[in-house]
Amino acid sequence: MQYLLGSAMRTQFTTSLVRIAILAAACALGGFLAEQYALRSAATDSRLQTAEDIGKLRSRMESLLNADIQLIRGLISYVKARPDLDQKEFSAVAADLLGSAGGRVRNLGLARDLVISHVYPVTGNEKAIGLDYRKTPAQWPQVERAIRDNAVVIAGPLNLVQGGVGIIARFPVYIDPGDRTRPTLWGLVSTVIDFDSFVRDTGLPEYRERYRLALIGRNGLGRDGEVFWGEASVLGADPVYLDVNLVSGTWAIAAEPANGWPRRSGLLWVNVAGALALFALGAAVIYANMRYDLETERTTALLQRARLEAEAAKDAAQQANRAKSEFLTAMSHELRTPLNAILGFSDILYNQYFGPPGSGKYREYAHDIHSSAKHLLELVNDVLDISAIEAGKTALEVETVDVGKLIAESVLTVRERAAEKGISLTVEASDGLPPILADRRAIKQVLLNLLSNAVKFTPEGGDVRVVPSAAGNVLEIAVADTGVGIAPDRLPHIMNPFTEESRNPYTSDRGWGLGLSISKSLIDLHDGEVIIQSRLGHGTTVTVRLLLDHPSAAEGGDGSGLSFSWGQEY
Repeated sequence: MQYLLGSAMRTQFTTSLVRIAILAAACALGGFLAEQYALRSAATDSRLQTAEDIGKLRSRMESLLNADIQLIRGLISYVKARPDLDQKEFSAVAADLLGSAGGRVRNLGLARDLVISHVYPVTGNEKAIGLDYRKTPAQWPQVERAIRDNAVVIAGPLNLVQGGVGIIARFPVYIDPGDRTRPTLWGLVSTVIDFDSFVRDTGLPEYRERYRLALIGRNGLGRDGEVFWGEASVLGADPVYLDVNLVSGTWAIAAEPANGWPRRSGLLWVNVAGALALFALGAAVIYANMRYDLETERTTALLQRARLEAEAAKDAAQQANRAKSEFLTAMSHELRTPLNAILGFSDILYNQYFGPPGSGKYREYAHDIHSSAKHLLELVNDVLDISAIEAGKTALEVETVDVGKLIAESVLTVRERAAEKGISLTVEASDGLPPILADRRAIKQVLLNLLSNAVKFTPEGGDVRVVPSAAGNVLEIAVADTGVGIAPDRLPHIMNPFTEESRNPYTSDRGWGLGLSISKSLIDLHDGEVIIQSRLGHGTTVTVRLLLDHPSAAEGGDGSGLSFSWGQEY
């Protein structure tokens, strides 16, 4: 029962551990997914906020750049009306236009026949005068595109001949001769916007304090162009892209928060706390369920145990009732037999049926009366002995016992009976045996019971051997015979008193046969062991095993103070 309960507890414990492991995994996964959702939401919010802020920057850039480029359109109209204007006239017109600008325009220029011929202001831009675009590989592709498309073309930012970095806007000027012929190319009108001033006025430095920025698309090539300002590494950080629409072409702004995109949400610890709380709650439920299941298993086991004990008690009671009935039936016969003999022979003697006392027959009858009375006394002693032992009213009188001498005394007692049947009774190597702490009379009674049974159930001419030995703290005394043996199905019951199974073959033909039961009980009082080995028709060996100095023997049984008087033989 304890094993089954322990097994159930181990099963419940293992199941609970598995459940807790699954719960932990589920809570961890739930917390992870919640954090991922919150992080995705935070990242989305961050990207939206970045896009909103950079959108304002883009609007500012488009507004300033397009406003500066519009100066060209006014100058184009004037050049078409006055294609032969000189530097002085051009300077006057250009000065008026620049007065309305925001100070970012470095100069205005005219390139008649694609060679720079007019510049304002001249001071600081002298190196540009006389520049032939057709002979300048760095600028000719943009000039050629402007002529081909007849549209404003943005070039740069690029390093200027006159120094610094600028954004150049160029627009071709075609003169209509008015004679229905195709307009002819007069040249180019260009303006140079100082890039550093443009960066300052758009507020890029302030944005750079909050974002990592990169401007992409030199010469208006958009996202396919090269990075011309900012941090090129931002392109590898999944930035927000916004296009800056120029008069022709586009730039792109790539932006990422200065501290990078969120790596954890603001709800991280809330998610962790939630996962831990769910785990704690789930673990508490699992623990309570395990306690309930264990209590159920325990209750079930106790009920099962109670049922088994009740059934065992019922079986024991029925067996005891049967044994009592068998005992009473057998004892009524066993007691009547010697009593009838005593009464019958004593009646003959009393009534002198064969004459006055002294006749030869009377001596024979007196012997039979004595024998029957002795047998009756043995029966009564057997019953009293086993009853006293089972009632716990037997106390051992412990002393140091010479085992070899005790065996010799016991053998001497039954030697005459063995000789009458022609049985060889031998003792092997009894000298030099160590003494034991035991009740001398009890051990002798056991030896007499075993020897008497061996002689009784060994046919004439058989052998009975006593083989004592000692090893370590254990003494063994084996009584072996060549008698009738015991059937295998009777061996488990041979030492149970008052049962039919115990009567044959180790029972007296005149008696109930309690000798083995009493012997086992006496050895049990010494914490010893009785072992029976037998083969039907080949004999039996009964081995008594005793501890040389077992504490129970030294303590003297149950300590009741009573002593028991053992008979001489069974």
